[in-house]
Amino acid sequence: MAVARARSATADMAELARVGVMQAMSLTHTWDDTLAQKVRDEESKVDQYEDALGTYLVKLSERDMTTEDRGLIATFDEQPSQYFPGYVVTWHSGEDHGYELYDLETGTKTPLYDVDATDSTIAVYALDGSLRVYSKDNGKLLTDTTVEPVEHQQRVRMSNYGSGYVWLKLQDNDRYETTATRLYGPQGLVSDLTALQGKYSYVNYLTTDPDGRPMFYGSRSAVGSAYGNVCDVLDADGKVVLQGLASCAGYYSNSLNALPDHVFAAQRGFYVGWMDTSGNWLYCQSIFSSATADDEPSYGY
Repeated sequence: MAVARARSATADMAELARVGVMQAMSLTHTWDDTLAQKVRDEESKVDQYEDALGTYLVKLSERDMTTEDRGLIATFDEQPSQYFPGYVVTWHSGEDHGYELYDLETGTKTPLYDVDATDSTIAVYALDGSLRVYSKDNGKLLTDTTVEPVEHQQRVRMSNYGSGYVWLKLQDNDRYETTATRLYGPQGLVSDLTALQGKYSYVNYLTTDPDGRPMFYGSRSAVGSAYGNVCDVLDADGKVVLQGLASCAGYYSNSLNALPDHVFAAQRGFYVGWMDTSGNWLYCQSIFSSATADDEPSYGY
């Protein structure tokens, strides 16, 4: 049964990935900010599927399924998504919420707006307004705070940054339009970044600063830019640290190609490479790597 559930979840992940690819391809013909954000959200959900399945199957393969000391811990009406000590997160097919947090000790089920996991932590945002970040190793509570919802809140997009910090996009509509953007951490609300929505077409996570606080980048239109847009690098309070970069990215931060903390891929002027959060090049090369001026930046990979 465990393998059958894993197979079913894999099929769901494949379908979500297929839809995302088709939507992304359509953006190459006609750009739409709302659809682009939907593609990013779907990619994040595929990543969650991949992480959950990979961890589950590895742990399953480590178990001797023929021993006599096996026992039933719990049964679930919905597909399990994540496990950490004391709890299981399950998918939920209802319209009002997408997940449920199941307490293995008490059997209590808590409806969740969203859940997001890294290799070491898991963040859960419940319909009752509680936002918690747990360690996946021992179940220790890293962040325990309450989120003030927006009026008529319908949808939430959440990003967990692995050190107790959580980025929330709260929406009062079903059009993937963000109503409020906030950053929470172990101390509660760190900053309300809603005002950035009027300046940037989108804001995404970039890396961390030397103190472990998340940093972001915002994309805005710029007259005279070769690509029509430039990137500003922002600290956790939404203040501009670096501005006017031609591009910047976390360089596949969830893969084996990840750069060290406090480093990101960037293009500034006629150079591309790896930059630290103070704006210093750690490695760079000219975008004119050959006699042809139309070469695409490679960021060194």
